Amino acid sequence: MQGKVPFNRWHRPDGLPVTPHRHHQLSVEPQFPLEQIYFMPFRYVRSFNEEGEAVYQPLERNTRPTGIDIFDQYLNYLSAGNNSPEPFAKKRGIEVSELFAMVFILTGIMGCDFALMWRTLQADDLLRFTNLKLSEVARRSGIGTGQNLYYTYMRDHHCTPSERRRQIRQKGDAGRYAL
Repeated sequence: MQGKVPFNRWHRPDGLPVTPHRHHQLSVEPQFPLEQIYFMPFRYVRSFNEEGEAVYQPLERNTRPTGIDIFDQYLNYLSAGNNSPEPFAKKRGIEVSELFAMVFILTGIMGCDFALMWRTLQADDLLRFTNLKLSEVARRSGIGTGQNLYYTYMRDHHCTPSERRRQIRQKGDAGRYAL
């Protein structure tokens, strides 16, 4: 097993950035880089009272990071573990291609790649801060199944989800946040 490497959610263990293969590129900087709009899936954060007992308090998080209603709704839709853009788009009277075009214009990331990256970040947080079973991490992150989770981590991080959990978890992380 490799030694523990400093955790940087925006880079793979080999130091390369976690970015998809882009078929298109914006000619300007994206208005909303992923790292500036991402929010964790947790609702509560652990703190300790005067007696040293762990208590969970509501976590302040910005679930409307862009101020663009339909885009912020989509981010919350992804954070709820939804893995298909069709119901989201249909409910709002738009095509998936239009949704993905908006995502690309705002973030510089192709819509499908953006959704995959968001789900992987959610899975990373669930692996790092919870002791959920891998199948539950896959379901809650929107990746779907334990098998999909395995292949996602092998593709993106060249390790299994269990190995990734060991790589990114730091002392005191388990239970720091709650869903």
